[in-house]
Amino acid sequence: MRIDSPFLAPLRSLRALRVAILFLLFSVAPEASIPRFTNTFDARNRLTKVEIGKDDWTKIRRYDYGINATGLRTGVTELTGTNSVQRRRVDYRYDAGVMDTDMQTRILPKVSRLTHEDIVEGSGSSYTGNESFLYDPLGNRRIFDESGVANVSGNAFEFDIHDQFDPAYGYGYAFDANGNTVGSPGSTTDSFDTENNLVKRVKGSETTTMIYDSEGHRVMRHYQTGSTHKTIYFLWDDKAPTGYPQVVLESVDTASSPLPSNATQYETFEWSRGLISLQYSGTNYYVGLDGHGSTRMLLDSNGNIVSGSEFDYDAHGNMINSPTTTVDVHYLFTGYERDLNLGMDHMGPRFYDPVTGRFWTGDSYEGTEEDPMSLHRYLYCAADPVNRWDPSGHEGLGSFMVSSSMRLGLAGASYGAYLARF
Repeated sequence: MRIDSPFLAPLRSLRALRVAILFLLFSVAPEASIPRFTNTFDARNRLTKVEIGKDDWTKIRRYDYGINATGLRTGVTELTGTNSVQRRRVDYRYDAGVMDTDMQTRILPKVSRLTHEDIVEGSGSSYTGNESFLYDPLGNRRIFDESGVANVSGNAFEFDIHDQFDPAYGYGYAFDANGNTVGSPGSTTDSFDTENNLVKRVKGSETTTMIYDSEGHRVMRHYQTGSTHKTIYFLWDDKAPTGYPQVVLESVDTASSPLPSNATQYETFEWSRGLISLQYSGTNYYVGLDGHGSTRMLLDSNGNIVSGSEFDYDAHGNMINSPTTTVDVHYLFTGYERDLNLGMDHMGPRFYDPVTGRFWTGDSYEGTEEDPMSLHRYLYCAADPVNRWDPSGHEGLGSFMVSSSMRLGLAGASYGAYLARF
């Protein structure tokens, strides 16, 4: 059982250090130039602008969001520097109730599923890349086409009656009786515990094992390839200001037989309504967030963007640029941990695969008939990742509009709380 693991006793004792650790985090913040966030809302309290500036109000980055009459984001323009030069622009389109030209079977309803993402890199006006999506009537993403978008490849799938990848087509996916993905392309095998937590992955010569506490928090991850070992221990704050448990300390041990008592501090994190700062290798960094709560840059103690630390995503969270920073930044898309060993985002009780836009495990929440999209066990944010976020990892229970005031504190109030301490 998870709760009987010998790893957990010392980890439970670490919880008693939470107050001391948080005090340490609060007292080691950079002193020089504290970044400032400014949020702008329209008359209906929908987020239309996020501005990041230095302590002297020098502009660093601005995100302008377009919103249509129904409240959906039509696009975002990213402006940089004091002269507000366009860095990139992204336009979005959604279901329009038109004939599904691929299936030629029915008129698809207009249910705000993302159908097109068109990208302009740089200050020009012509699209440099685009992604398009086609769904079946149940919301499964059947076809994903892309052109000119870095680090992303399109895919196409058929699905069975359980909304799982149809085994008849030989995609390489396999599922257990509980709906967990136990096999995937690349000869990857996953194992789950009785509570459907992913506890082991074997891929070629690489093995990743994980341990969870009685509350379902992942408290240990051990990665091994050949004779190389790396174990990370996670200390959680279950009363984080986000309203959801968050990791505040990671410790590392590279021994083949790791013990929490031998681990050394690796990285610490400070949360308000979102991740606002981290400490890595003794250096403190601020985190620049966009209006979706995604980490977009690191800022040093002078409020300057750390070289190679800018992060760009497509709508589903795929990294579409190539950051070169040596700082280990792994709380990324919508603020969730990106597990690079697994290639997925750790979203509470489930893992999310940005490549397919689906959860790796079926949702334990059964959904309601009043909200048909909530009945889908694997779909991320009702196929609308632009306007929604899922803080709980349970679609239907925690999927909110990102442009609403419910997401207000993620940027401005986060830094407001931070500034109030000085």
